[in-house]
Amino acid sequence: MNFLELLEKCTENVTFFEDETEPHIFYAEYLNHYGKNEFSRIDSFVFRSYLAVESAEVTNNSQILDVKRAIEYLQYALSAYGECEKVSSHIRIAGNLKDSIEYDLQDSSSKSVVVTGNGWSIENKKSKFIVPENSLPQVTPKRTSESPLETLKPFTNLQGNDFTMFVIWLIQAFSCDMHHALLVMADKGSGKTVLSKFVKLLTDPFKFHITAIPDKNSDLIVLLYNTWLCCLDNVSNISGDTSDILCGAISGTASVKRSLFTDTELSIAKLHSTLVINGIKLVPGKDDLAERMLIITPPKLTKNIQQESILWKNFEVQRPYILGSIFNTLSKAINEIKTLNISWLPRMSDSYVEMMAIAKALGINENEFCRLYKENVEKMNALRYGTPLVQAIDEYAKKIPKRKVEQSADELLKELLNSYSGDISLLPSSSSNLSRKLTEEYNNIFDAGYRINIDDSGYKNTQISIIKKK
Repeated sequence: MNFLELLEKCTENVTFFEDETEPHIFYAEYLNHYGKNEFSRIDSFVFRSYLAVESAEVTNNSQILDVKRAIEYLQYALSAYGECEKVSSHIRIAGNLKDSIEYDLQDSSSKSVVVTGNGWSIENKKSKFIVPENSLPQVTPKRTSESPLETLKPFTNLQGNDFTMFVIWLIQAFSCDMHHALLVMADKGSGKTVLSKFVKLLTDPFKFHITAIPDKNSDLIVLLYNTWLCCLDNVSNISGDTSDILCGAISGTASVKRSLFTDTELSIAKLHSTLVINGIKLVPGKDDLAERMLIITPPKLTKNIQQESILWKNFEVQRPYILGSIFNTLSKAINEIKTLNISWLPRMSDSYVEMMAIAKALGINENEFCRLYKENVEKMNALRYGTPLVQAIDEYAKKIPKRKVEQSADELLKELLNSYSGDISLLPSSSSNLSRKLTEEYNNIFDAGYRINIDDSGYKNTQISIIKKK
């Protein structure tokens, strides 16, 4: 049997599709050797393995197909002559709160969870899902009347607004829309890594739950391409180039490079990932990444510490019910999103709107969620720039070409209020308060790169100098 005859025999029960957003990216759908329906890229390890085993069975082990050559031939033939149906491929999740959500269980049953405004059910897959090589099946969700605010509480040490924002963020991670990255920043012994594993197991189970950030950006792209939710552990620094890649993955982009062993062929990888990044003192340096992040700061574990093996055992018992409570909330949010009263939108507007709908489904009104969100933004800004006053000085000083500026307290307060990008109610309300706060925060201002001189010798004419350090 020659090469083409064997290839035709091996693919007679395979249906090929072309990606509707990426020309010349092709997928194969077929029954694997365990009787399960598979959908994968033709150049994936899964499909290459299928061809190798199929050729051995077809020829009774007398001939093994040259798989590398077969993939190259299929790529060429489908590009040149194929008239394939165009489809949109997904990893784990398809759809969003504007209509419905489908969550791929990736188990042996070829079932998915379909969430609509009328509830959720387990059905045969409606969308085309790619199953990455290291992906693990999700447990079958079970119904519960409890809110995620109750089912999730025993498995985090988060408190107050941090816990509420975490729950809202986690539920929104089950939508295929844009997501904020979650920055988990705290001292050692605060459960950062355990929380990241917990998120990964709930959303996108994998053979390895978390990973260090790869040294090479090309490896980071491969990692992001193969996961729906990516957990980067113990990150201490994010370079400018890495920050750009993470921003692209958050917003949705594609990585394009020359295919191996070719001169002109392109290899395209779609990136659209939900990110969890944890670290002890990780401060996003670039505005683009920081503005796409929410931050939570778990307190140090000091009491009621569970043995980790017991924690995970309890989690496995409760995981089906946690998922059930999340899908209940998503169903309610699909209805809530149609009735939102939104008066303000931040940069990540699609993510913000979905999170607001989820908040309403949890019993949190629009104004309260808006307050929680703005507080989280201020928390991130305080991490990056110091207190609101330090941030206001930094934003104002960057507009001034001179190294030194001297103004009256009244004039300076007006300039700071006009420059500040955050909530101006957090700044001093009078020139006398400004002088006092500048004195109190002298060290923070110095650490941010500025010296402050206050001359109050004149009657009602306090002069304040801001000097940029060299």
